[in-house]
Amino acid sequence: MAAYPGEFDDFADDEFNAPLPPEDRLWRHPSELGSGSGGLPLDEVAVRRRWLTQQPSRASAWTAGLVGAILATGLVALGTHLAGAFTGHFTPAHDLATPLSASTPGVSPRALGIGTALDASIARVGASIATIEVLRGHSEQRCLGLVVRSDGMVVAPAPALAGATGLLVKTPDTVPAMAQLVALDRASGIAVLHVNGMSGLPAIQLNSNGASGALDQQSVALAVTAMGGSHYSLGSLEGLDATVALRGGELADALRTDIPAIDAVPGSPLIDANGTVVGMVAGAQGGSAVAVPAWIAGPVVHQLLTSGTVHHGTLGVIGETVPQANFQPAGVLLKTVAPGSAAGVAGLRAGDIITSVNFQRVTSVIGLRGHLYGLAGGQPVLLGISRGTTDLFYRIYLHGPSGG
Repeated sequence: MAAYPGEFDDFADDEFNAPLPPEDRLWRHPSELGSGSGGLPLDEVAVRRRWLTQQPSRASAWTAGLVGAILATGLVALGTHLAGAFTGHFTPAHDLATPLSASTPGVSPRALGIGTALDASIARVGASIATIEVLRGHSEQRCLGLVVRSDGMVVAPAPALAGATGLLVKTPDTVPAMAQLVALDRASGIAVLHVNGMSGLPAIQLNSNGASGALDQQSVALAVTAMGGSHYSLGSLEGLDATVALRGGELADALRTDIPAIDAVPGSPLIDANGTVVGMVAGAQGGSAVAVPAWIAGPVVHQLLTSGTVHHGTLGVIGETVPQANFQPAGVLLKTVAPGSAAGVAGLRAGDIITSVNFQRVTSVIGLRGHLYGLAGGQPVLLGISRGTTDLFYRIYLHGPSGG
């Protein structure tokens, strides 16, 4: 999906006649540096925006000039937004929260009581985190992303990228580079972008098969909130199968956490106690971070990368959420199984209770839809079924829109 165009300040070059301050020379191309009588106040944000959006062919020269100036002059007054991109420490940027830390900058998480294995997982995930500067109209915002392919493919939260007119991305071992939005899926809250000229990046596999085991309420949830894993915020899951309204749409089957939103900037990967990425922070509800679970993000990213859109496979059932004896959700009771549907062909019956999808526990109809959301027709799915006193597993191949 293409980004929406925005409005930008458009000043003629001869309006900038006075000698420019050193910090602005870092953002302007040498051909734009002039002298004269001057008299207009300098709008640094407009200058940067104009340079990034109206001079895309000079992006490489801009990047090289910026890095060279930093190394040569040691200037630190570049503005906190760019300084954060180079150090991994951030300050608030408009309506996006700033990632704070349960740790102290420069201190290993292990020194603060995190075990060796989880410490290593934080560092591994942190190596694949990217910072994303988002230009939208007259504002600048920041979010995080996660490298999912070594050639510069990055997944990020869709609400933070919707309507972007310019994207600037930095990974732990690279200088900032321009990026293009490849595809965006509002319903899942996932967007994919490609960073120009990058290769050999450490990538993270978004696990959609539940290999880390089923997540439960009160499971450990740790948001890695800075490149390199130097910052993180530790909390737990408050609920599964949440429906959350965010900018640009409504997320189904989101993970609710008790991590304060100010401690988990959108795009922060969420990992469990085993160090597996189980979700990505998409926004906040009630002051706490909410995340797109990996069982949605993984298949959606795969489809966005291969076809640019999301095609949904069908199971062919009608069901309702049923409680256990203690009134906690137990699963999805099948009221109807359509003849010839994927479920019907596999042998599911009315009265069966679906309790898991690909080993991830299912407790509601919303949860079932979420687990199936990114799976296209023809893809296999392993369903856990409770039939009377017997627990069974069925491998089912979803049907496409036409039934095949």
